[in-house]
Amino acid sequence: ADEDGIIQEIFRRIGVSKKIFIEVGVGDGTENNSLYLLLQGWKGAWIEGDGQCIDSIKNNFYTLLNENRLKLIPEWVSKENINQVIYDCQLPEEIDLLSIDVDGNDYHIVESISPLNARVVVLEYNGKFPPPVKWIIKYNPHHHWDGSDYFGASLKSFELLLRGKGYLLV
Repeated sequence: ADEDGIIQEIFRRIGVSKKIFIEVGVGDGTENNSLYLLLQGWKGAWIEGDGQCIDSIKNNFYTLLNENRLKLIPEWVSKENINQVIYDCQLPEEIDLLSIDVDGNDYHIVESISPLNARVVVLEYNGKFPPPVKWIIKYNPHHHWDGSDYFGASLKSFELLLRGKGYLLV
């Protein structure tokens, strides 16, 4: 959906600091928000809990993993473990990009990150609830998206949460 081009334009306007990213929920790595950056010389970590996706990443991104430009953290993320998982990435506290797309508890995970020190945060929101509607999925650490509209949070809910953490909606 052209996220990589939008992300590139945002960084063209604000500049880049360290060229470091963390992406949570990357699937098999071929259609996520940080692949283009990785191929442009950035480094970072992908966090993914699905075993088939993890195997695919290990096979398809073997060179980048061995060069230590990409770290793979095989973990299902929850609000209880997100800070430890980010710590396990062994990256600087301040990064350029944090992307989260876990198809469910995204809001609760972002709310739990402390400190949140990414220059740009990319999130999937639930477009079923247009602004100004505030809506958040009930937290369930075992939630897995079933293909329905029951996931995540509305754009307004994310905007308010992140405004409280010093971010502005772009």
